[in-house]
Amino acid sequence: MASSTPTPTPTAQNVLLPLIIPHLTSVLRNSAHLALALPVYAYNLLTYIPWTTLISPVTYLLAPLTTFIYIILGLTLYTPYQFISWLIRALFPLYVFCGVACITGGLLGLGGRILSASIVRVVSDEIGYGHYEETKNADVDVAERSAKRRRLDKKDRVKFGPF
Repeated sequence: MASSTPTPTPTAQNVLLPLIIPHLTSVLRNSAHLALALPVYAYNLLTYIPWTTLISPVTYLLAPLTTFIYIILGLTLYTPYQFISWLIRALFPLYVFCGVACITGGLLGLGGRILSASIVRVVSDEIGYGHYEETKNADVDVAERSAKRRRLDKKDRVKFGPF
């Protein structure tokens, strides 16, 4: 006699699936409803509770850090900036005065140079090139070339030293 073991029938396996499907669809439907309703509930909660209720504990926890950052920024950024801006405001009139003085001095010097050059041209019959260009390559001693540049004769020149 042969003993046989009962084999599960295909109908026994299929019986479990119809029992799970209603629960599975219910879980999916409720999770979709929660996912869609969660932003609405969060918005209602946040508009109902004042912000100070939520922020107040956070500010108490972060107070040492914010105070430390405020002190560091005050020492490294705000104080030097205020000092430099005060110094610039204090020295601005001196800056303007020196700028105007430099511009005026430059214009007066240029005007004096032009005026003296025109007077020299009128009084003397100087050629367009100077005496230095005449004797630049010649074998002339430095004192003589300097005397020619100054238009002095050798007899009128005052000698300094053994030159």
